[in-house]
Amino acid sequence: MAERRESDEANTQADAALKASVIAVGGGKGGIGKTVVSACLAMALAEAGRQVVLVDGDLGGSNLNTVMGMQMPSKTIYDFFSRKIPNLSDLVIETPFSRLKMIAGAPGTLGMANIKHWEKLKIMRHITQLNAHYVVVDLGAGMSFNEIDFFNLANVGIVVANPEPPSLQECYNFIKVALLRRLRTLFSSNESVQEVLSGMDNNAYINETRPIFELIAEISRRDAEAGREVKIVVDDYRPYLLLNQLYDDSEKVEAYALRLAARDLLHVDVELMGTLPHSARIREAIQEMQPAGLYGNNLPVRRKLLEVVKKYFLASE
Repeated sequence: MAERRESDEANTQADAALKASVIAVGGGKGGIGKTVVSACLAMALAEAGRQVVLVDGDLGGSNLNTVMGMQMPSKTIYDFFSRKIPNLSDLVIETPFSRLKMIAGAPGTLGMANIKHWEKLKIMRHITQLNAHYVVVDLGAGMSFNEIDFFNLANVGIVVANPEPPSLQECYNFIKVALLRRLRTLFSSNESVQEVLSGMDNNAYINETRPIFELIAEISRRDAEAGREVKIVVDDYRPYLLLNQLYDDSEKVEAYALRLAARDLLHVDVELMGTLPHSARIREAIQEMQPAGLYGNNLPVRRKLLEVVKKYFLASE
């Protein structure tokens, strides 16, 4: 009995020392199943034996608790931003799944979609201090600064798309905006970089048609050292792609066009992390608040995501 107590104490101390790795799940288009993917990925990580916190990062229209089959809790992320609750860890609640906890969003709360940059940095700092191996942040749809900055601040950024041209185009746009935003943020004090990366809003980033190597060449002409540093940042930028709602596994070929465009125009290697099958049961499961209908023992999505977790997360620990 004494040995078991010592073992339990050791496990508790080890858990207390955890430093969370943050996974941000984003995508440029709504309706691609991003929230379902975020929830199921978190379930797969938890099933693999990791302590996981799932965070509703859709500050303007959160609904992650519904996908998880849970009623809206009495405390939400709004309580952290309004300073009613000083520590994000105090918002963590249990879910029906072992080793998986959650921080709920605040749907319909005025101003939540327009938080300041310092508030984003603050919440990311608190997120990394959560007692978990992984924190999965479900971002809102679109390419506002909130979504892009959270995506860039995470340890691992995953973009979700469907195997359809509009969805893949928006996915490419998301990656482009995120990359240019990252450069503009990292080199905020360098006038040469700022002049080349002109335009402070997302529309300017989306409308930028020059290949990244032309931007780097122009920066290098103005400042050779800055050009070298920008190239290093671009070379190290590695978002992942999860292709969702495939009717047939052959549809994954659609991802190659996106990967080719990202490689040729952005000099970014977008790795296809995995593909997830279409399921007619998803809407029903959400309406019935039955997450087992999304991630169940006999569902292909469970097997697919466990493969992703084993290859991309457990292997690197």
